[in-house]
Amino acid sequence: MVTTENGERMPPAELILRSWAKSKEPMLQKAFMEYGYGKVPDKLEATPLEDRKVLILHYGHERVKRERLLLDGRESASRASR
Repeated sequence: MVTTENGERMPPAELILRSWAKSKEPMLQKAFMEYGYGKVPDKLEATPLEDRKVLILHYGHERVKRERLLLDGRESASRASR
């Protein structure tokens, strides 16, 4: 056990971790976070946007409205071609 400036007694590891958390040194802050929450990824893997597919989901009431709009559009197009 180590005695702090305030007279508290704590394990040396806790004293070290507290100093890392309060440090102005970014590497020590990063080490503290990695110890507590896991390693920070070095590189983010991302796929290009052109490889993505978009899936649009409609609720039942939205699907009915959309189908009506599509049918109305087809009917007006067929009327215009006559």
